Formats: sequence, C-alpha cells, structure tokens
Amino acid sequence: MKFKTAIKLKRTVSFAAAMAMAVSAVPVMPAYAETGTKSYIYDKYKVDYTVSSEWFGKQNVSVTLTNTSDEPILNWALGYDAEGEIDGIWNGYISSQNGEDYIIKNVGYNYEIAPNQSVTYGYILSTTDYNEPEFFNLCSKRLDKTTGYDVKLNVTGDWGEGFQGEIVLTNTSDTPLEAWELSFDTNFNINNLWGGKILKSENNSYTLASEMWTNPIAPGSSVTIGFIGSKDSEVKPAVSGIAVSEVVIDGTNPETPAEEEEIPDLSISADAVYFEDTDNVVLSWNTNVEKGSFEILYSTDNVEYISADTVKNAHSYTFSAHDLTGTVYFKVKQTVKDRIGESAVVSVDIPVPVVKVTPEITLSAEYNAETGYIDVLWNSTVADGSFDILTSYNDGEYESAAVVSETSSYSFAPENA
Repeated sequence: MKFKTAIKLKRTVSFAAAMAMAVSAVPVMPAYAETGTKSYIYDKYKVDYTVSSEWFGKQNVSVTLTNTSDEPILNWALGYDAEGEIDGIWNGYISSQNGEDYIIKNVGYNYEIAPNQSVTYGYILSTTDYNEPEFFNLCSKRLDKTTGYDVKLNVTGDWGEGFQGEIVLTNTSDTPLEAWELSFDTNFNINNLWGGKILKSENNSYTLASEMWTNPIAPGSSVTIGFIGSKDSEVKPAVSGIAVSEVVIDGTNPETPAEEEEIPDLSISADAVYFEDTDNVVLSWNTNVEKGSFEILYSTDNVEYISADTVKNAHSYTFSAHDLTGTVYFKVKQTVKDRIGESAVVSVDIPVPVVKVTPEITLSAEYNAETGYIDVLWNSTVADGSFDILTSYNDGEYESAAVVSETSSYSFAPENA
C-alpha cells in the first residue's frame, strides 16, 4: 500500500516539474508597435517616419524629409530621440550621438533638397519601447563666416574687353566648409561660370554657391571657380565686399511641430460656359476650402468620365472643346489631404461647326447613246451639302435641272434629244 502511494506521489512531482520546465521554456514576447507612417509637419519641411516591419526588438525604419518651402534645403541634418539604438543606416550617416539622441546627416550626394522634393534614409532600430520620436529638428543653419577663409581673384587670360578668370576660395579653418556661399562686388560682368553656380546677380554684385562636387571644402583645401568676364578695356578686374556663409549643424532650439490642420468636409459647386468663338469651355467653381488640387473631369455620355487636367489652388479652368460636339458633361473633383469632394455635374451644348471653306468641284458629263441620257459625275472637296445641277442649251442661260444630295452623280434626258 505504501508502495502504491509512493508511486502516485512521484508521478505528481514529475508532472509539476514538467509543468515548471514548460513554463520556463516559453519566451517573454515583447510588446509591438503598429507598423505604418507618422507625419510631422513644420513650417518649411515635413518628416514622414515609417516603420515597415519589426521582429523581436528590431524595427525597419525609414525617414523621409520633404522640403515644403520655396528655397532649397542645403546640408540637411535631422536631430531627434530615436527611442532606441540605430544600426545599418543607409542614405545618411550618424553625425553625432548622445544615448538615444541622434543627429543624422546627409552623405554628400544628397546634401541638397530642392523645393517640393524629398530624401529618404533608413536604418534598423533596436528598441524595447517601440515608441515613435516625439519630434524632429532640422539642424541645418546658415551662418555668416567672419574668419577661417581666404578669397583670391586670378586673371588667366585678357583680351581687352573680355577675360578669363578664376576665384579661389580656401578654407583656412580646422572644420569643413559646407554648403558655402560666396558674395562679392566686381567691376566686370560674369558671362559664363563653372565650378559653382550663380544664385544672385545684380549691378555687378554676385552670390555664388557650391555645386555637389565642390562641397564641402575640407580644412586647408580650396575650390576654384572659373568664369568668362567682360569689362572696359582699360579696367583691371577686381573684387570687393567679400562675404562667405556656410551651413552648420546646430541641434539646439528644436522647432515644435505645427498642429495638424483639421480639414472639414469639402463642399464644391461648379459652372461651365461654352464660347463658340474660341471653341473653349470655361469652368469655374466655388469651394469651402480654398486650397488643394482640382481634377477636371469630362464625359460625352455622363457615365464614363475622363480626366482632362489637375490644377492646384485655382478657381477656374479653360477646356479646349476641339473635336467635341453635342452635350458634354463636366465635374470638378477637389482633394485636400485625405478629404475628397466632387461637384454636381454641369453640362454645355457644343454645336456642330459650320464649314466655312469654299468647296472645289471637278465635273464631267457624257451622253449615253444607249439610254439617251446625259450622265453627270462630280467630285467635291466637301462631301456634305446639296448639289444644284445647272444646264444650258445653245449658250443660253443656265437653269436648274435638279437639286440632289448624298450623291456624286446625276442622269437626265436632254430637252432636244
């Protein structure tokens, strides 16, 4: 009896041990953040932060910086709390790091973002929190440079009223000169330039900027900007009023993201008027939100609509009605962010155009002895319309024998047959 009791107790202990082992073998699964994109809107730029995939404490992250201003962004760099450790970065590099606070900078070939353009970089993020960055800071700041550079003008060829020259900008500081701009006054005109680009030119005052291949200027190095100039024959070329600026990386004073504007439901109405003298339809519309894109849609059957064009921040559009006749239907589709509104259908009646050209007709006539009829044949450059058959006997006045349409022949019996 005691033996049986011992067996039962052993089985109970073994089962409990097995359960303990099973529980300890199950890994602790981390919490997951949702994949997707979050947008950060600022005064002159926008950042889209995208998590495309994640696995066991890792996230695949891409960051898109879009220039929403009218001026290029040069030597861009973004500062933010990455909420983890960045590794395997592409299309950018880590300029500085303090814990999880990073400044990610351009890699040279993508240092300039033109207006309405963007750049994207990405990396693998090791994280336990799965939080998104609270904000982004565009750390690129243009500052005037008072020391640490030297500028020289060399004349390499002179032919009186024209010459070839070069401006040599040397970085005498111990840090790279990035996204440089060089301003100066001259006593000559620059007609052609290479090794840089002209940003401003007025009354012999110039502002030049770096090209991708002349940026940055390393410490102790120089760039040479060549040009062809024109001047008075007795003038010796000279430059004055020299100023240099650069774009530096400054992670202080981050900008607070602009609050996302709430867009109401769109309400849009449209009107259309046909102008026969120009064969154009002028569309106009009113909307409760004065921005966004407006797609012009037209149809000849009010069933299947075709996109004619898309315009932005406009209130009217001129539609060319060439090759269209009858009733033509229109509607305007407005898009503002994720809001879409569509006007009611409006229509115009476009008449069939009147042919204003003078037709040219070639004519032949032959008497058919078998039938006793005269067969008249003709060709006209205008197929439509009616044809009046005129006959004359013995050089008398012409009289109408018949008026026909939709044919190019006529047969009749002569009066004196």
